[in-house]
Amino acid sequence: MQDKILEELYKPFSNIRERKGQGNKMFKYVASNDIVDRMNKVFKGNWSVEITYFEIIEDNVLVRVKVSACDDTTLMSYMQEAFASHPLARFTGGDKKGQVVDLGNSYRAAVSKALKAAV
Repeated sequence: MQDKILEELYKPFSNIRERKGQGNKMFKYVASNDIVDRMNKVFKGNWSVEITYFEIIEDNVLVRVKVSACDDTTLMSYMQEAFASHPLARFTGGDKKGQVVDLGNSYRAAVSKALKAAV
């Protein structure tokens, strides 16, 4: 990969976010839309992400994505794959106890994590 591309990809992100995680610990992260913006800027839109595998295993959604990019200056192509998972949220009480709250949200979160890992 060209040095200029690597330099652009590895520039520090200015918008680092924080969220509370397990054990009330604070975790820093970069939002997936910031990753997408960076890829669009570096590859001028000549990149894509494909979900190549997904499965629900017990209480987790597991996905694998493939990110492909093309440098329009050198016509070099790049590809990277990554796995990620996200837990399923379930109702803890009432008539729906034990049922999945929102499968789509868990799937989206797993894809977002896998995209970040691949990029």
